[in-house]
Amino acid sequence: MSGKNLKNAFIEAFEPTMINQGFLRKGKIFHRIVNKEIAQLLSYYKFSGPEFTIQFSIIPLCSGLEFSLFMDDSRLCEEFDSVDSWEYEYGTDEYIKYMPEALKLSKEYLFPLFDSAINYATYLKLCSPHSLGHQFYMTNMVLGEYELCQKSREALFKQRVEACQKNWGTNFHIVPSRREKNEREIHEYQRIKEAMDKNDRETIEQYINEQEQKSLKSYIKTFTTPKKYENYLNTGQLPFEFVYIGIVEPKYRYETEEAISELRKDLNIPYDPFSQDFAYENAKSEDIEIYLGLYNKIDNEDKKFVLMQMLIASIEDQENEGKFTHYWNIVKNLIEKDFLVHEYTVWYWCLYEGQHENYYGKHMENAWRITPYMRELWHKIKNELKNNNPV
Repeated sequence: MSGKNLKNAFIEAFEPTMINQGFLRKGKIFHRIVNKEIAQLLSYYKFSGPEFTIQFSIIPLCSGLEFSLFMDDSRLCEEFDSVDSWEYEYGTDEYIKYMPEALKLSKEYLFPLFDSAINYATYLKLCSPHSLGHQFYMTNMVLGEYELCQKSREALFKQRVEACQKNWGTNFHIVPSRREKNEREIHEYQRIKEAMDKNDRETIEQYINEQEQKSLKSYIKTFTTPKKYENYLNTGQLPFEFVYIGIVEPKYRYETEEAISELRKDLNIPYDPFSQDFAYENAKSEDIEIYLGLYNKIDNEDKKFVLMQMLIASIEDQENEGKFTHYWNIVKNLIEKDFLVHEYTVWYWCLYEGQHENYYGKHMENAWRITPYMRELWHKIKNELKNNNPV
């Protein structure tokens, strides 16, 4: 199978999910900017042998990064302490076979990482505290962590000198262009270090803004058309929407005694004086068709709220994967229609509570099966609401 067919299989498998989460696509790269601070990219990389891997990159805009480097078919992969990589070998005609599995693994391992790196502060949680990278340096600067910022940059310069000494017996790179670039970086760092030592916020913020604008311009130039880029330079009008992701807990909603009492009668569920959690204690996966039929007949929002909890629990307990997917697609539409009723329930199943340690870039092996689907739905609805009601 040709590289072109691999690209087609990748786009066909991933595009519906990526669009729902606010990603756009340029060629084989899906991209979005979250909360005006973090660029996130996803693509694939084909090795010369019989394998491919899903690739990603998470980039703070304050880094001043040049995004065109991602369009030369180079690997995008970021290295974070909490992230493992995975690769699949395949036969020449098995791209399509493995793409759904690649999407499933991405939802399990990679999408939670995207969810956790939504601003400068959460990005830093994924980085090694010993990082020497420019992104780590700039993000710490934005957050006012000047000591870490300086320590990182000075360790980088020291490492470069040691490498030059080892390779050529001199403190300077033997290639003139590399040596000049390093000298410019040192000079720039000394200027910003002086501002940090004096706590000169005006100079620091001006520098940060310059880097953010540099990244944003490069992003627009790389991932949109020349006409749209020119229009942005002339008018300042963005050719796309920022994606806004928040993990603020919505207002808690309670099950009402009246709704529970009526549902007991509707579903022939005996009264239990010791019941603590009616919906989840009484939901049965084999009764999901009954719950769906009842949901479509009732108008009372309190009853819908409780019944939706039973529907979701019933989907979670479906042992057959095909039935899981079938019923999720039905219930997803009901949630979208009545989102204001079910907002807290969706948030609950997203596992966004602070006590869930696996949220911050960890794998989701301990999460519910339905959690990745709930997060995708949460982002889709929240971004639609944000874009329809801009601040």
